[in-house]
Amino acid sequence: MLGYDLVPGPGGSKLMVNKTESDRVRDIFDVYLAERSLLRASDILNDRGWTTKRWVAKNGEPQGGRRFDKAVLHKLLTNPVYIGKVRHHDDLYDREHEAIVDEDVFREVGELLMSNSAKRGRSPCNKHGAMLKGLVVCMACGCAMGHHFATSKNAQGGSKRYRYYVCGQAAALKLASSGTAFDTLRDEIRDAAGIAVETAEQMDAGIGGAFRKLLSAVEGIAIAIGEAIEGPVRKVADALARVAGYITRLVTQNRELVATIAKVTAIVLGVGVALVIAGTAIIGIGAVLGSLAAIASAAGTAIGVIGAVLGALVSPIGLVIAGVAALGVATLYYTGAGGEAIAWLSERFGELRAFVGKVAGGIADALAAGDIQLAAQILWRGLQVAWKRGVAALNEVWLGARNFFITTAQKMWYGALAVAQTVFHALEIAWIETTSFLSKTWTRFTSGFQKVWQSASSFVAKRMLEIQGLFDSGLDVEAAKRAVDDQLDAKLSEIDANTRRDLAGRESRRQRERDDASDLNEATLAEIGRRFEDAQDALRSGTDADIAETQRKLDEARAKLDEAIAEARRRREEQDESGVDPAGNVPRDLIGRLQEGLAGLGAAIERGVAVRGTFNALAVQSLAAGDDTAERTAKASEQTAKNTRRLADSAQSGGLSFT
Repeated sequence: MLGYDLVPGPGGSKLMVNKTESDRVRDIFDVYLAERSLLRASDILNDRGWTTKRWVAKNGEPQGGRRFDKAVLHKLLTNPVYIGKVRHHDDLYDREHEAIVDEDVFREVGELLMSNSAKRGRSPCNKHGAMLKGLVVCMACGCAMGHHFATSKNAQGGSKRYRYYVCGQAAALKLASSGTAFDTLRDEIRDAAGIAVETAEQMDAGIGGAFRKLLSAVEGIAIAIGEAIEGPVRKVADALARVAGYITRLVTQNRELVATIAKVTAIVLGVGVALVIAGTAIIGIGAVLGSLAAIASAAGTAIGVIGAVLGALVSPIGLVIAGVAALGVATLYYTGAGGEAIAWLSERFGELRAFVGKVAGGIADALAAGDIQLAAQILWRGLQVAWKRGVAALNEVWLGARNFFITTAQKMWYGALAVAQTVFHALEIAWIETTSFLSKTWTRFTSGFQKVWQSASSFVAKRMLEIQGLFDSGLDVEAAKRAVDDQLDAKLSEIDANTRRDLAGRESRRQRERDDASDLNEATLAEIGRRFEDAQDALRSGTDADIAETQRKLDEARAKLDEAIAEARRRREEQDESGVDPAGNVPRDLIGRLQEGLAGLGAAIERGVAVRGTFNALAVQSLAAGDDTAERTAKASEQTAKNTRRLADSAQSGGLSFT
């Protein structure tokens, strides 16, 4: 029964509401209430492609699915099962199944049906009251004879109707055969008995009778043509209605496909929105990279400023300033800057003490040997060593600062490149996945659409074969329909195979694109890392080369100082062995300049040159306790003082002369 399914249960089968069919039953009641006619309501339901309940019998044969007509619709509208009741004889009883039609609606429909039945007298199609309509047939052709009548007025002013029946097909044939056919037909009608003769005579009277003859003939032709094509036209209309019904059911049964199409549309729109968002994100990333580039530019500007400072240091004034700074650094290097690291200061003072003692010992040896030029040379080379030590320390600090800034800039630049490559790789993977998903979805959609189209085409082809079979008795409709089904199965199998092949190919392409993108990403990151390491190696190599060159110059200065000190020691030892007074080897004017210099030095000291420092008695003792350098320095100082005193005495007595 339409609207219910028969479901087996432990206590027997029960009627269960079919949601889709129950909605259709309620719509059928509404259609009848709106149209108030069984015929018009049946036409509307058939136009929608609706039928009675369909089911499969135990033998596997499909049952039901009948088109609606007045009888079928009347039976459905008067079935009390739809209000949860069952009829037994003339009484209604409640049942356990659920009602799907409201009792008020059911009662209103019943009352309308009864009202239409009570009003039904003579058929509306027999509005002229022809008692023999549909009962009289033509003896010659067996077609129904059409009712006609003529009206005449009598002397009293009244009118009278004369009825007669004419075969429309015979009239059409006679009129088509010759010009006198209508006269022959008239004669045949005149031969009829009773009232028909009088009617024929009145029909022949005047031009009105002739016009009525013509209208009657045309009407007969129309009736004959309609009756002739009624059967084929009805069959074609029924076939087209079945096609429409099948398409409607196909759409109803494939709601998931329609929903899938809607989902695909929504997904395409969503992907479009996602791509717009991704584009916005890419623009943001570009802005970030632009900021990083601005930072790198600022770092480059800072490096340019440092280069300008170095350029200024290379100028003559800059060299003087750098020299003074180098001396200051050397002093700080040997003396320290405070008392935070006593051990470090002690070590630096120890190095300074050794260096000064070494230089002072060399100068003392040169003066003891009477070689002032050698003493000046030792002093100059000592100053050179101190200068180069300061320059080396300053250069090391500068190179460290330069390496820090350059390394930071390189890390920022190559780090930004690595981040940009990672982001680009992520976007590339997202694009690959998105295009793959859309491609697969489109493949599935087109495959489903092709299958639906092939199924619909096959259905239409079978219906057309059925229509063709109505006109061609030699056509084996069932065999042709089986051939159409076989062709449909082959096409559906081909569509499925193509779909699987396309999906497999798209998946392989997606995996290949992902692998290529990953390999390219790893290679790019490796290349960025390699370039960073090369830049770092180049920076370290340049720094090491600069430090090595500075150290080489310092070592050369130290070697020359050591040679001068060794030469002064050798000459002093020779002087001590020979016992010759070195005063005779010193020019008189040089002694005078030395005295003036010493006097000027005393005046400078008197003008306020002050030296502040601290002396440690233990440190003094350590200088004299077995230290060869300190002992030689003390002896050389004593010898220098004696020689200087002798030189001064000789100059005052006039015994000092230059040759």
